[in-house]
Amino acid sequence: MRDDVKRLLKEFKVTTFGFKGDIKRVQNQIRPDEQLFYIDSANATFRNKQTGEKRFAPGVVFVSNQRVLHAEYPAFSTAPVKEEFELFDIHSICTKGKWLASGNLSFSTSTKRVDFFVTFDKAMLQKIEDTLVQTIAEFGPALYEKSLLVKPEEKAKVVCAQSARVVECPGCSAVNIVMRGMIGRCEYCDRYLQ
Repeated sequence: MRDDVKRLLKEFKVTTFGFKGDIKRVQNQIRPDEQLFYIDSANATFRNKQTGEKRFAPGVVFVSNQRVLHAEYPAFSTAPVKEEFELFDIHSICTKGKWLASGNLSFSTSTKRVDFFVTFDKAMLQKIEDTLVQTIAEFGPALYEKSLLVKPEEKAKVVCAQSARVVECPGCSAVNIVMRGMIGRCEYCDRYLQ
C-alpha cells in the first residue's frame, strides 16, 4: 500500500475491514501528479438532478488535489464503476449526522447530488468536511483555469472560478460556493445566500 494512503487511513481512523482489497485496487486510479488528502471506504448515493434517478454504491472514495473519486468494485468484474467529480464543479457541501452509526457528507455539482456515509464521529465528520472545503478552495480555481485551456468553448459559460467565495448557509450551515457579487441559493434548504 502507498505511504500516503497508509498515512491518511491512520489520520482519518479508517477501518479497512471488508474493504482492504478495494482500497488497494483504487490506488491504480490515482494519477501520477495527484496528491491525496482523504481516502475511506464509503457507501454513496448519487442523484441525478434532472431525472431524479438515484443509484446506491458501496466502494472507496478519495479526495485529491484534482477531484473526488468514488470507485465501486463489483464482484466478478475487472473494472471499477467510477463516479468522478472535478473540484471546480463542486459548489455546495454539507455534513449531517444520520442514524446512530454513520455520518453523511453531501455535495452538489451542476448535475448531481452526492451523499457519502462516512463516520459517526462528529469531530471526524467535521474534519472530513474541512478537508474537502480547503482542498476545493486551494486547488479548484487553478483546475478551472486549466480546463479552460483545454475547452475554450467553456469560457463563456461561467465567470472565472477565482471570483468564487465560500458561504455558510445561515439556515442549515451547509457550505456553498457562490460567485462574488451574486446571490446564491443553498442547495440543501433553498435559502438565499449573499
